Amino acid sequence: MWIALFIIGIIVAIRKKWKKQIKIFILIFAVVIFKIGFAQNDFFTVQGKLILPEKDGFVYVYLVDEKQFNIPFTGIDTLKYRADKTEISFCFKNVKIGKYAIRCFQDKNGNKKLDKGLFGPTEPYGFSWRNKKKFPLDFEDIVFFVNKNKYIKITLN
Repeated sequence: MWIALFIIGIIVAIRKKWKKQIKIFILIFAVVIFKIGFAQNDFFTVQGKLILPEKDGFVYVYLVDEKQFNIPFTGIDTLKYRADKTEISFCFKNVKIGKYAIRCFQDKNGNKKLDKGLFGPTEPYGFSWRNKKKFPLDFEDIVFFVNKNKYIKITLN
């Protein structure tokens, strides 16, 4: 489409003998094409693999930023998968440049939340980076920076 508009503009300018306008038109067109062709991609993909201990229930995967991290069972994007395999691929698309984390859990009993007992979670869970610290985790314990496409492998325990 841009090429067609360029050709039409040149033909009109030649017929009307607009020599100065032809040069300006070519310059503007070159700048537009350069911007389109070399524009920086501001959106990326965060994908990976979840390793589950067993096939049972559903898996919830949350992409969180620092603000969403403090709100349980939420994310800026959420994926839900049937846990019918022990390895599940996930993919978050159109992720902007920034700091993020992934938290996920396997909901075995279908209540849409991570069940906890006296000594911590009773259902498998995982994070984008496993810190050796015990709970509670801070956002900085599991954070990663997105400035290109990312691949993350998470083992739920």
